[in-house]
Amino acid sequence: METDLLVVGGGIAGVTAAETFRKVDHSSKVLIVSEEDEPLYNRILLPYFIKGDKTQQQLYLRTKRDYESRNLGVVWGQRVIAGGKNEGKLSDGSTVSFQRLILAYSGDLRKLSGQGKVHYLRTIADAKRIKDLIVSSKKPVVVGDSFIALEFLGVLIKLGIPTTAIIAGEHFFSGKISPKSAAVLEHYLEDHKIAIIRNTKVSQSLGTAETFKSLQTEDGKQIEGDFCGAGIGLVFDLNLASQFGVQTGQGVITDGFLKAAANVWAAGDIAEFEDQMLNARHMLGNWVHAMESGRIAGANAAKNQDEPTPYRTISAYSTQTLGIPVAMAGDTTPNQDNKIMVEQTREGIAEIFVRERRTVGAVIINLPQLIGKVLLAIRARQPWGQSS
Repeated sequence: METDLLVVGGGIAGVTAAETFRKVDHSSKVLIVSEEDEPLYNRILLPYFIKGDKTQQQLYLRTKRDYESRNLGVVWGQRVIAGGKNEGKLSDGSTVSFQRLILAYSGDLRKLSGQGKVHYLRTIADAKRIKDLIVSSKKPVVVGDSFIALEFLGVLIKLGIPTTAIIAGEHFFSGKISPKSAAVLEHYLEDHKIAIIRNTKVSQSLGTAETFKSLQTEDGKQIEGDFCGAGIGLVFDLNLASQFGVQTGQGVITDGFLKAAANVWAAGDIAEFEDQMLNARHMLGNWVHAMESGRIAGANAAKNQDEPTPYRTISAYSTQTLGIPVAMAGDTTPNQDNKIMVEQTREGIAEIFVRERRTVGAVIINLPQLIGKVLLAIRARQPWGQSS
């Protein structure tokens, strides 16, 4: 196969990149390689589907006919498994030659060792399996302190099922939020029948390919249950990316225009980009970033060297699946350069991160009225309080 633009990844970053490219360039051939056989859907809504708040049909953002109407080619149910200069090899053995490339694939799920059945929430197929099983669980356990782990806990809170949460650190989001903010979140969880086991690393899951029996911890303990959900992060295939001639670090290294090499751009989870809003290099794994970085990568791939658009966005991730809003925006790295200002009420807490008299980020738990104010302050590069 031959194409002018190859987009690796059929999620929101890849589809947005392809559609934006098409708006600028009406004639070049575009091909998306999508690992799933599903058209674009909203992964954020998967927990709401499991809880019964959304139907499967309400998850979809595109139909397969939409791709055809936009003149976008798609290879469904395939992965790019190898690359070279202007060529990619697919999992079915076929090859695709290209002139320009956008890397918009995400990572593979980090999984627990062992034979016991563990559920991970990533796809519609995952959500359907979880939906069928979780309602009958009497003793579920959830491993991890990620947002995905919180999504599992939110489902179980709505179902009213007492749950054990196992986290490796001293508190939820250790190293990302302060003990003070974590205490507010954990108090809410414990009030809703979530028992938290801290400072515990899981060595393996016990059971069979179809059943879960228990988790064995590194210190030799066993935690029994009848359902296990895990959200413990992603592992990125950077070896694949490097075959296309890009530099890699934690992800695919790009400049402030999301360009990674002469004819390669990156978007979404895998992009390690120069953040021009915060003067920092980092990676983000949320829907807003995936969509906006896809838009910029697609536009710049179409323009190539002609007046590229800088990537300037404020990362924000929030969830209400627990029953209260939990949000993170901008740079929330606890370090000596970031001063933390705390606003707390009986209902919630907000930690505002300020660097060089400029608002750069925030962690907000159950104070939704502050989220918009924080985003305005970050965008305007103002001290906290000036825009509020």
